[in-house]
Amino acid sequence: MGKILVERRYLEEIRYGYAINHGKEGSCYFLEDDNVVAKLFHIYFNWRKIYFSEEKSLYISFPIDTLIDSCCGQIAGYTMNYMPGEKFMPLDYPSGLRPNLLLSDLKQAYQTLKLEIQKFPNINMVDLCLDNILFDYEKKKFNLIDTSRWYPEENVVNENLENLNWQLMFALCKGSLDWVNNPLNQDKNLHELYRMHKLANQSLPMEFLEELEIKMSERNNEKVKTIGDLNYKK
Repeated sequence: MGKILVERRYLEEIRYGYAINHGKEGSCYFLEDDNVVAKLFHIYFNWRKIYFSEEKSLYISFPIDTLIDSCCGQIAGYTMNYMPGEKFMPLDYPSGLRPNLLLSDLKQAYQTLKLEIQKFPNINMVDLCLDNILFDYEKKKFNLIDTSRWYPEENVVNENLENLNWQLMFALCKGSLDWVNNPLNQDKNLHELYRMHKLANQSLPMEFLEELEIKMSERNNEKVKTIGDLNYKK
């Protein structure tokens, strides 16, 4: 693990390989080992730094090796462990989370990720957005990817958790539970529950789910178990 000097021919070989995803900052490609991914930047910057290659996590894809372009000596990209999962960005996936996902599995996955984030209190997890938060349905866990913009900063764990909560709350209420945004055609009390969390700045997605779970169970006279069960039924 560390800095590796690579020729541009090698970088081009990577670019002609199997691309996983493209973003504003760079593109990700599988290497020969399907468990390792290389992210190559579109543009080189003198100020760019890659941190935390010494860190290990089962839920966070930290950098492994930093790839240095041998022609100019600048950072061309870095490698990381491949972590599977699906995004649930509301704009790209209007249905949100899979409707058969058990609420108990989702809440447990959140608690596990929360504890994992708390292990790294001095890392500012910049760009912890929905595009970089994946849910692995096979292992029932969250994975965080694309950590190239993370940097050292003391005692920022609360800020990281607040951002995580806000992102997940937004995803739930704009995706799987989009009906809570509509006060006109739906149950007024349930909409007020959403507004309480929204306006009071209590971006606590799992607490919101638990309250909604209770309300919907009472309303339907049966216990709800999955995300799909929380869909509004007249």
